[in-house]
Amino acid sequence: MLLLIFGAGASYDSVNPDNIQRPRFQERPPLAKELFEIRDIWGHAIDKHPECVPLIYRMREAVKKDIPVETELENIRAESDTDHRRPSQLAALRMYIRQIISDCEITWLSRAHGITNYVGLIDRIEKWRIKNNEKVRIVTFNYDTFIESACERNSVLKIRELSSYVANDDYKIFKVHGSVDWARKSIAPDGFFEATGAEGDLNTRAREQIIKLAESLKISEETVKIDSPKQYYKEEYLLFPSIAIPVEKKKEFECPEEHTKQLIKSFKEIDRVLVIGWRGTEKHFLDMWKVSTPFHHAIEVVSTTEESATKTIERISQGGVGIGHSKHFMKGGGFSKYLESEDLETFLKV
Repeated sequence: MLLLIFGAGASYDSVNPDNIQRPRFQERPPLAKELFEIRDIWGHAIDKHPECVPLIYRMREAVKKDIPVETELENIRAESDTDHRRPSQLAALRMYIRQIISDCEITWLSRAHGITNYVGLIDRIEKWRIKNNEKVRIVTFNYDTFIESACERNSVLKIRELSSYVANDDYKIFKVHGSVDWARKSIAPDGFFEATGAEGDLNTRAREQIIKLAESLKISEETVKIDSPKQYYKEEYLLFPSIAIPVEKKKEFECPEEHTKQLIKSFKEIDRVLVIGWRGTEKHFLDMWKVSTPFHHAIEVVSTTEESATKTIERISQGGVGIGHSKHFMKGGGFSKYLESEDLETFLKV
């Protein structure tokens, strides 16, 4: 069984420059450190969620000082215990992040006409899987839906509801940090749906209520797939964005419990791992991985440089995952360069 792991670097390099018309890199999917930078196309997202403006200012100052985004957001989250403003600001920040990621993905896919590195990768893996009667498990830390789109374009999966992610035994997708088109239910305040107004007005009020009541909002564990990243209510429920804020010490996953159970079960069957654009810093994930899998036959890490790929290998090993006796392959140049070579086929033959 093959395990694919995607981090932010995979979506950042999701389109080979040769496959995109007049690339505008302000529209490129961001890395974590770029989430709060100044981009003309993101101004409307800030204007729509003004409650998060103090946090965006603070994050920009942190980046100037080379403070990791995850570290500063962890500090902000910790302040929620004593600063009553923070829960509402963080709720607005989730909405901001969800909107800019969704907008970048739509524009980037449109410019590339859907021809992404994810599509090319899955096509080549599927040829190998069919020939060898193999299975594929995919873990992504990204909020975007590039991998779902790639699987659909290759006719290996059709994602219509949450159960679709894990229903097929040949391919299963685990979005451990949530998704732009996921939300968790919360009971709306009494009388909320009795107010008159247009559909759009109701959605705006739902968003405003989520931000206003964030400190006291009772958010259920039930995750639902939504029609649009801008949808904030359904039936009698408010819909809270199901994405994990990128903090330093994540203690739980932002995905359905059933997905997590199936991921743990899958770990026991994995004999090779391909990592693309992931730094290996999510301790919570490494803790689960190390207790579930004693050994891998081979692991290949694709990163911007061979040095950064080596550091990812080191972090995974230091996290306790049993790769000490595995065959290690470190590839620099990023996602696009990797697919220009035959390194994938060579690795799959190991």
